[in-house]
Amino acid sequence: MNWPLNESMQKTQEQAGKKPFKTLLFTVVMFIVNLLISMLFAIFLLGPIIYSKVSESNYSPEQVSEMIINHPFVSYINLYVTILTIIVTILLAKWFQGRKLNSFGFYKEALFKKYSLGILIATGLMVVIYLANLMMGSIVTQLNPQASWIAFIILLIGFMIQGMSEEILLRGYVMNGLATAWGVPAAILLNSIIFSFMHYSNPGITNLALVNIALAGIFFSLLFYITDNMWLTGAAHSFWNFMMGVVFGVQVSGLNLPGTLFITQAKPNATLINGGDFGFEGGIVVTIILIIASIYLVYLVSKRPKNLTTV
Repeated sequence: MNWPLNESMQKTQEQAGKKPFKTLLFTVVMFIVNLLISMLFAIFLLGPIIYSKVSESNYSPEQVSEMIINHPFVSYINLYVTILTIIVTILLAKWFQGRKLNSFGFYKEALFKKYSLGILIATGLMVVIYLANLMMGSIVTQLNPQASWIAFIILLIGFMIQGMSEEILLRGYVMNGLATAWGVPAAILLNSIIFSFMHYSNPGITNLALVNIALAGIFFSLLFYITDNMWLTGAAHSFWNFMMGVVFGVQVSGLNLPGTLFITQAKPNATLINGGDFGFEGGIVVTIILIIASIYLVYLVSKRPKNLTTV
């Protein structure tokens, strides 16, 4: 099968050259810098919360940790702080490798159309996953009487930032940087493994969840490769998480969210199907859906002409 470089990959090659090891090195640097900055923000912003909880002697350290993790303010911080990933990734790529925004798949043409298409793709997939779990009886779901529109909007914006940040780092930077030297298939596989590794410490993680996160990485990589558009792929990633967590009320990679539209509970006797405490991404339904979706995208690649005209 022919896997030519798409336009953003060609721009990456022109601007940064074929330097895969430098790309991997800077990926590690970016990850560490983002982690340190996030920790500083967390200490500064969460310090008062932690102090108030610890000072209440009737709580055990485990209870304090659980309360902090599930605190709505913490959920908001975890999402909004990822804007630092966007800034750090783009700036370091520009300063040290001469990369421009077009090498990340950012184009002005049909911006809103592309973003909207990404929303539709993610929404369609997540609705199928939700309905499949519902029909198999693996979940119990109801409208949330305490749903908050303020939380809904805050989380919407937060996930738009968070999903885009991971796509910029993993698909725009890592995948494009590796594809110029090692080819597209290797770049898709490697950045997806890195994507899975980044979720290794998430609550409720399982071996199947790690496999599914890697499959999600492959799906988003193929989507980015075919469309060559970061707006579309970033929207798909963002609304995959948003629909799952904020609309359907399911844990997003093991994380609980406040003020969701629905409340969805996973039946403990069907964790293989529903993903248990990790959320849908830890279940076999997501495995099947992502494999089917990825096979379809590979089929589209096989039908493309050698110059890979983008959509």
